[in-house]
Amino acid sequence: RLCQDVQPWLVVVDEAHCAVQWGESFRPAYRDIAGFIAGLPVRPVICALTATADDGMQRAIRTQLGMHRPKQVLLPILRENLIHEVHTTLNRTREISRLLQGAAGKTVVFCRSRARAEALSEQLTAGGLRAAYYHAGMEREVRLRVQQRFMEADAAVLCATSAFGLGVDIPDIRLVIHDYLPDDLIDYVQQTGRAGRDGVAACCIL
Repeated sequence: RLCQDVQPWLVVVDEAHCAVQWGESFRPAYRDIAGFIAGLPVRPVICALTATADDGMQRAIRTQLGMHRPKQVLLPILRENLIHEVHTTLNRTREISRLLQGAAGKTVVFCRSRARAEALSEQLTAGGLRAAYYHAGMEREVRLRVQQRFMEADAAVLCATSAFGLGVDIPDIRLVIHDYLPDDLIDYVQQTGRAGRDGVAACCIL
């Protein structure tokens, strides 16, 4: 109703891939954006932002948001301050625990499932580390509290599903560990992109 009176000339959609990829399960409001735009008295300029989107995702975003012949601004997805490593292990939990013993600063451990995020968090905590878990199945208020504690800590570990990080800009994550092999390169780049946003060296370990 407010927008009917104000008539905004610009609508900015951050994390625009959610309009295509995560709308139904995690951010249902993204599914309503196209209808919201269509209902405005005057069609606004639309700006869609996302960290990573291949050609297929770009087309899907344009279609979902009804964008016609948009101007595209594409930046490199690789950042020089990120160090990428692949470790081979027969015991992922033990290897992750070993890596965390010598880690400085904040760490995010990406897990494939909610159950794995919770279980790994408990195992790391039992081993003496400050660990918490984060996933879309948690109540919104609980997620926000966990996220806030993680942001304020000098050093902490967050075991999370891919739900973590959407719309969150934490500059000093020094280590991102993947407990699993992501489904595609776009997911991997999106998630490792949480590290080192302050421009300082950070490590990404698969």
